[in-house]
Amino acid sequence: MALVVIGGAVAAVLPPLGRALHAKGERETGLAGVLLAQSLLEAHAPPGAARTGLWEGRAAEGPWRVEIGTGEAGPRGSALFPVRVTVGGFALDTLRPGPAVAP
Repeated sequence: MALVVIGGAVAAVLPPLGRALHAKGERETGLAGVLLAQSLLEAHAPPGAARTGLWEGRAAEGPWRVEIGTGEAGPRGSALFPVRVTVGGFALDTLRPGPAVAP
């Protein structure tokens, strides 16, 4: 009789536990993608030094891509460059300052 009660309790707990573990894995994968995107942003478009270009590669989190568009002139010889970093299914869009491009 005790085995039936224990078996029922285990059977009731296992499905929610499995779902929780799966959700935790997905959150960790998403966080790893966000951290990689931030790292790529700093490596390819550091503040004050962003330049137009395209870089691609592959990481454990999936394929990644950094696209830096043409900058728009700003004050005192600076420009703002649109930057898009994609890692797997995650995309990070921002603006980064860099040197002005001669017309």
